[in-house]
Amino acid sequence: MLTMPCRPRAGATVSVSATTVSARAHMAAAPSNGRFQVRLFNAGADLAFVAFGGPAVAATAADHALPSGAVEVVTVDSTDADPHDYVAAICASGSATVYAAPGEGI
Repeated sequence: MLTMPCRPRAGATVSVSATTVSARAHMAAAPSNGRFQVRLFNAGADLAFVAFGGPAVAATAADHALPSGAVEVVTVDSTDADPHDYVAAICASGSATVYAAPGEGI
């Protein structure tokens, strides 16, 4: 179990402009195989929902809820057969900018 503080990879932060239509961004610095952490920050005024997956990932209102102003670290599992190097976000109403910084630690 990781107990060190989250260390995002330098220059690896991506942003997703979430609206009522799912949008996604490629986390190029995320490993294609293995477990890693992602520090999420919702810089918008509206609730966002976040999902991880491959290049076709789309977020829905059933995915991980990220409240306005929230900062969270989540663990993502990625394999060569099922890479999770994209982050997607959507808002039920309004809009938000969600930042995702892949790295290691909690």
